[in-house]
Amino acid sequence: MQDDAHKTGAGPPFGNRPQTSLNDSWNAEVQDNNIVPLTRDQAEKLFGPEVSRPSRVTLFRVVVAQMVLSLGATLLWWLFYK
Repeated sequence: MQDDAHKTGAGPPFGNRPQTSLNDSWNAEVQDNNIVPLTRDQAEKLFGPEVSRPSRVTLFRVVVAQMVLSLGATLLWWLFYK
């Protein structure tokens, strides 16, 4: 009996599962169409004048950081593996 209720979605919810009805439909594409980008002036009003400066995180810095961390982890593994 409980297996049938679980298969059809009827019955009490289990755990912390949100209670939704079968008529609730959420469409990410429709929600994404409502996003309007900010203009530079609006962004500066909200986040301050430094919002326009370029990011200090570049692809080169990310790759170098990954290489350093990988080499450090390898060195630690090599030192303490024995």
